[in-house]
Amino acid sequence: MPKLQSTISLATGFFCSPLIYQGTELPFKKSIDMTTAENGQKEFFIQLMVGENRTVSDNTVLGTYIMDGVPRAPKGTQSAKVHLDIDVDSNLTITATIESTGRTKQLGKVNLLGITPPPVKNPFPSQADIANFNKNMPKWINDFFVDLFEGKMPASMRVERKIKGTDIKLNLSISAKEAQAGIERKIHFPREEACSLCFGQGIKPGSEPMQCTTCGGTGNLREKEQTAVGIVVSAQTCPTCKGRGKIFSSSSSCEKCHGEGKYFRQYPLNVVVPAGTEGGSTIEFSAMGNLGKNDGPRGDVHVKVSIKRFFGLFII
Repeated sequence: MPKLQSTISLATGFFCSPLIYQGTELPFKKSIDMTTAENGQKEFFIQLMVGENRTVSDNTVLGTYIMDGVPRAPKGTQSAKVHLDIDVDSNLTITATIESTGRTKQLGKVNLLGITPPPVKNPFPSQADIANFNKNMPKWINDFFVDLFEGKMPASMRVERKIKGTDIKLNLSISAKEAQAGIERKIHFPREEACSLCFGQGIKPGSEPMQCTTCGGTGNLREKEQTAVGIVVSAQTCPTCKGRGKIFSSSSSCEKCHGEGKYFRQYPLNVVVPAGTEGGSTIEFSAMGNLGKNDGPRGDVHVKVSIKRFFGLFII
């Protein structure tokens, strides 16, 4: 039975993605799924390569094919299936079908025997190596990383990054005499405090959460985009549940903080201005600012000292 003389791959930017490996018994059929990567995309661009190298520059271009007639629509909503059909005489036929319309078009036909493969410089991993890697990897590890990179991890399994609270900047005006001698002042300023009724959760004690219907409980929204280097999966925090994966009904909101989990109150702070302090100096108070997120530390307080003046002269 005849075999394929050289690997056929798809050019994806600088690299090649193997489709049909060298040594595959003929006849053989292979299909590729493609999805629009741009809004209003009108065609699919397919560049096939021949050779055993990972990089496009080290392989030989088999052909460049365009499937037109794609209905204008938002990105990710139109798709096409590209079919590669190699017969026993090594004749490759390339056809494509737009799935939304059913339109099929033959994009090209070429005999592979007349193509001389380039020298091997940076070879693909063999099918045996890939099979052994997948075989030896426990399924739960494989599933874990697939879910991780596709944004399917449940919100309860994700470790949320601790975020420091916002800083608070205050101004303290003193006289030149006070700056020279040093002074202690008590000032009050509004800062965030955790709600004492719901302990910062924003819900009534005892309320039961529901799974977020927007993200399905994952806490994020996934979007697949076909780029020059393949399909890229991006994830963003779910705007409905704010990444928690759970939501509460409006009737479950804490009555004291109205679901915010925090409130502002006047906080007293003793500021000690050392003797000889100059105007424009800043006194720092670590971790005394606004609340952090996900058990993150409080922000800092920055007190800027200014010295009162009168007609350009210091008041003594």
